[in-house]
Amino acid sequence: GEVPGWLAGFAGAGLDGEAISRLARAFLATLPGRLDALAEARDAGDPARLAATLHALKGSLTVFQARDALAAVAVLEESARDGRGPDP
Repeated sequence: GEVPGWLAGFAGAGLDGEAISRLARAFLATLPGRLDALAEARDAGDPARLAATLHALKGSLTVFQARDALAAVAVLEESARDGRGPDP
């Protein structure tokens, strides 16, 4: 099968399987906290905090070339920056 682009990119950067695994585990370990932070910012009606949290998530998603998720987060970040965050 075809190797995902993000995996090929890591391998091309000289990362071995263990390093790639550590990166993936770190992302997955921090994801629940990031989602909680997003919900807290939304519930607090704080579009600036919501935008900053979305921006940080976008950075992590970029590393893994998660294009669909990146597109969705970019739309949400833009809305939050415009003060139009999602309703709780």
